[in-house]
Amino acid sequence: MGQGVYTSLSMLLAEELEVKLDQIEVEHAPPNDALYANPFLHLQATGLSASIRGFWLPLRRAGAAARLMLIAAAAGRLESRPGGLHRQRWSGFAPVGR
Repeated sequence: MGQGVYTSLSMLLAEELEVKLDQIEVEHAPPNDALYANPFLHLQATGLSASIRGFWLPLRRAGAAARLMLIAAAAGRLESRPGGLHRQRWSGFAPVGR
């Protein structure tokens, strides 16, 4: 992999999920151009900052979707509505006012 790809792509997810970078675990994709090809290079490779350009939006969308799922799960567990929760920095969710 290219220099910094693991860090930069992980940072995108961490930012969207509102978690610390060390809470993101990276696993390299197995070789499969059909599933994992970079949309700019049309093969599974890095270079020319193509990883950021190619995966910025998909990772932001995946992180946002995961964050909404985590909020919904927390709301169910806390018997609250998702809008009635506030983020506790780095540690989870709590009902508003707590």
